[in-house]
Amino acid sequence: MLRAVPGARPLLTEMGITVQPYDIDLAAHVNNVVYVRWMEDLRLELLRRHCPMQALVEGGMAAVVAETHIRYRKPVQPFDAPLGRVWCPELGKVTAQFHAEIAVNGDICTQITQRVMFVDMNTMKALRTPQELRDNFVLMNATTEEESKPCIS
Repeated sequence: MLRAVPGARPLLTEMGITVQPYDIDLAAHVNNVVYVRWMEDLRLELLRRHCPMQALVEGGMAAVVAETHIRYRKPVQPFDAPLGRVWCPELGKVTAQFHAEIAVNGDICTQITQRVMFVDMNTMKALRTPQELRDNFVLMNATTEEESKPCIS
């Protein structure tokens, strides 16, 4: 298991988000389901930058969402210019955990966590997390679970 050093945001990826007219619901703010799409966009951008998606797909691998948790802190309004940030605080043998924030003018509006499992697209059996993703994770200020445990004599 690879875990981020406290305070680190391995694989940090930022991306501007455009609020579309069809994202707005009857309450005149971004509909809750849109945040799931934005999380997907952010996660895919992180993977594009840190692990070649085309090679994964051609190799028969996919990242399947196992769970998503969203904390809505403040609504995003029409004409806002949100900034999305996503990072990967934990990589397991076959799973990855992603954390994201959606912010407007520096104020965090939404916090999202998502866990994905890497699978063989034909059999849907679990596959080891991609080595390039693991290598980039380690390069970006992370540590293994074993390294973070206190030494007991």
